Amino acid sequence: MVKHVLVVGFARSGAAAARLLHAEGAEVLVSDPKLDMTDARVQSLTAAGVHFTTTQTNDLLNGIDLVVKNPGIPYTAPILVEAQVRHIEIVVEVALAQKYLVGDWIAITGSNGKTTTTEMVAAVLRQAETDEHHIYVAGNIGVPVSETAPQMTVQDTMVTGQSPVLPVP
Repeated sequence: MVKHVLVVGFARSGAAAARLLHAEGAEVLVSDPKLDMTDARVQSLTAAGVHFTTTQTNDLLNGIDLVVKNPGIPYTAPILVEAQVRHIEIVVEVALAQKYLVGDWIAITGSNGKTTTTEMVAAVLRQAETDEHHIYVAGNIGVPVSETAPQMTVQDTMVTGQSPVLPVP
């Protein structure tokens, strides 16, 4: 059965989530009032079969199995409130990536100092990096987790400046 997913908010994490979900065979609709349809990422994903809209009306939720929200969009946004009313699961991009994280994951959390701490931890770990053990930095710095996680092996380590989100969908 094909999963129908609404990605609310594009940016880097929305683009990565849309790409990953489409690769998994999902029907993906991205909704973002600030979309630039001339953006190369939008055009590339459109050519691949991902759909885009600049509206965020509740009718977008019809037939949707999962909503992926951009971390910057509050759960109080009207479309997310309606998704909750309809009991549609809402996740963030990091939750999509968790099933691909087969190596170690160090998640730096908090309200201040995440980026600096993430960079310091990654720098220390890179001292022991080998051809078989890679260190990845993803999340709010680097690239989105869902863009990086699928290429990891069990020997690799990812350091992120955002906390993991459970459960995995």
